Amino acid sequence: MTPPAATRRTAAKQRVLDLLAERGTVRMKDLLAEGVRPGTVRHLVGTGAIASPARGVYSSWDSWSDQTDTVAAAVRTPRAVVCLVSAASVHGLVTAPPSHVWLAIPRRAWRPAVKDGAPPTVVVPMPAELVAADALPDGTANGVVERDFGGGQRARITTPARTVADLFRWAGVGLRMPDGSTRAAIPTSLAVEALQSARDNGEDVGDILRLAGAVGSRAQVEAALAATQAMRW
Repeated sequence: MTPPAATRRTAAKQRVLDLLAERGTVRMKDLLAEGVRPGTVRHLVGTGAIASPARGVYSSWDSWSDQTDTVAAAVRTPRAVVCLVSAASVHGLVTAPPSHVWLAIPRRAWRPAVKDGAPPTVVVPMPAELVAADALPDGTANGVVERDFGGGQRARITTPARTVADLFRWAGVGLRMPDGSTRAAIPTSLAVEALQSARDNGEDVGDILRLAGAVGSRAQVEAALAATQAMRW
């Protein structure tokens, strides 16, 4: 005997909730593979039972975290790279969680509109060769890699070494924030903290300096390294 329609809908909703509890974040294609209809998912989002941080991406409110926000923003933004404070947080280079999602995109590239209820996003335009999947003009890596964040979510992110170089490049630079204000968004102390953490984690100082040269912060990194060395003596 076929179960009543209401019973089937209830079972489908519970299946969505179970998948989110298990994986944290799922895509629509994953739900379709489980036999869940799009209408069921739309109903759950509309009633606030689950979150949709990006189109076709769903998560439970319990798993709505800084990292979930970051990946969702990167997924919905073409050619975006998770960078600066967000990348430092993902790599464990800084202790304070970011209050914004930080993304790098090529200069003059399309900028996404921030979705209602989504975390505030700071989009930083960078030269195309610094955010592309290709190497730098000299043939060396530009410090951008693709990472699996779990739950079928993949996004591009700067490596720890590149993240440190970028933090020094943008420390103290006035950036336009989502509310239209302009302020020095990244303190130098945060860049220094990330550098110290990277060194403690075994990152190659030579690689940090190489990438700092590429992004224009080599002098700042060298000064911080010298100051750190002097303090240790």
